[in-house]
Amino acid sequence: MSGSFDEQSRPDGYRRIQTLFLAMLAVSFEKPLPQSIKRKSLKKQSWLIFLVLGILILFFAAYNAFYIPALDPADPDQGWAWLTSDPEIIEYIKFYFRIQGMWQLGFGLLVIATAVGGLRQRQKWAWIGLWSVPLVLILMSFMAPWTLPILLVLILMAIGSLYLSRPAVFSEN
Repeated sequence: MSGSFDEQSRPDGYRRIQTLFLAMLAVSFEKPLPQSIKRKSLKKQSWLIFLVLGILILFFAAYNAFYIPALDPADPDQGWAWLTSDPEIIEYIKFYFRIQGMWQLGFGLLVIATAVGGLRQRQKWAWIGLWSVPLVLILMSFMAPWTLPILLVLILMAIGSLYLSRPAVFSEN
């Protein structure tokens, strides 16, 4: 059958992401990992979760920095004319979202660089530095509590990835 995938024909990257996702579920529900998943590969490939988290942070940053400030405040569906009609306050709101988007952009790039450049090579400094990701996401959930359902998933992914990668990072090999 053309267009369908079986287990053997799936791309290698897809299998890695699927394996990491299953491992995250197993850790979060405290169930043993399936026999088909090798713990060694999980420890070595958990940097991919931080790569995905960095990319998600970049998308969120672009949304805050470029999309929200470009919205028409008078638009009844997406604007904020219901909040204020004062042009100075509207410019302040746009400036706030631009600044927030820019620091998120820098943080997302830093997460990607640390994951690819440090955690992939199992460097201790990268593992310790990447603990800033769940910390910053927790702080973001306090600043914008309406984002907590989404950020909670990302926080658990970051902590789970750090948990999985710890033995590989701190092993003597």
